[in-house]
Amino acid sequence: MCVPSGKMKKISKYGFEYYTELPAGWRLATLGDFHRNGLVRIGMEFIIHGYHMHRYELCVVKEGLKASYLKPFIDDGRVYVKENS
Repeated sequence: MCVPSGKMKKISKYGFEYYTELPAGWRLATLGDFHRNGLVRIGMEFIIHGYHMHRYELCVVKEGLKASYLKPFIDDGRVYVKENS
């Protein structure tokens, strides 16, 4: 699948979707991006830039996602959300 920046989305041997570079149209996330009107934004896509594989993994907010999981990645500038989200 081609993304707007022309980068190709890839799939790991374990079925995880990722990019080798950050696609255009994504910005650094804050914890506040994961809530709207006090509700968790279930279904929202976000990208985590991995520490070990140095790839940008595409993720989706699901029930049970904890801020304590995201905070270290956000603090290190490794979480991205779509611009205007």
